[in-house]
Amino acid sequence: MRIENLTKKYKNHMKEQTIFSKTSFDFKDYNSIALCGRSGSGKSTLLSILAGIDIDYVGDYFWGEEYLEKTRKDMANIRLKNISLISQDFCLLYDRSVYENLAFPLKLFGMKKKEISENIIDILKLLELDDLINEYPAKLSGGEKQRIAIARSLIIKPEYIFADEPTSELDELTEKKVLEIFKKYQQEGTKFLIATHSKEVANSCEVIYNIQNYKILMNK
Repeated sequence: MRIENLTKKYKNHMKEQTIFSKTSFDFKDYNSIALCGRSGSGKSTLLSILAGIDIDYVGDYFWGEEYLEKTRKDMANIRLKNISLISQDFCLLYDRSVYENLAFPLKLFGMKKKEISENIIDILKLLELDDLINEYPAKLSGGEKQRIAIARSLIIKPEYIFADEPTSELDELTEKKVLEIFKKYQQEGTKFLIATHSKEVANSCEVIYNIQNYKILMNK
């Protein structure tokens, strides 16, 4: 995927604020990219644009060589088939158990009940969360919620995972284990774009891009 000549502005208290100005981003053939920059620099905004959630910008979006129209329908189709998101606020369903949260995306893909159960057990064991399978999100710690959100993203084995500060609630040891799991999925074909303030997370990625002065620049 790539986006060319991206310009993004917000209106804030009647003032116009520039986030990006005629910049470009190309995922190329990297397995993992870290997206770094100060708070408010536009990391989350870029993830939202590339995921097709934010379409209020100027610029050209390409999926492979295909130019994508900035319509919610076209972007939703690309996202559903190819992209999984890990957001800072986890976006868990609080009226459903951990099992039901993880089953939800698998049901959308028409997976059978037995296969759903097997996949959920496997991913929870991988993230050392199998004892929480019947718990509800309200009873979980911040770190547990974050790992459940990670599990939900990984379980569908998408082409791309866009992660917004995916280890911010984790201790150093758990962060290391999660990064090792990310590496495992990269070896199986999933590509990661990770917005992060963590040097450990950034250094675990194949390449680092920095957002500064309204531009997206590769760290050399």
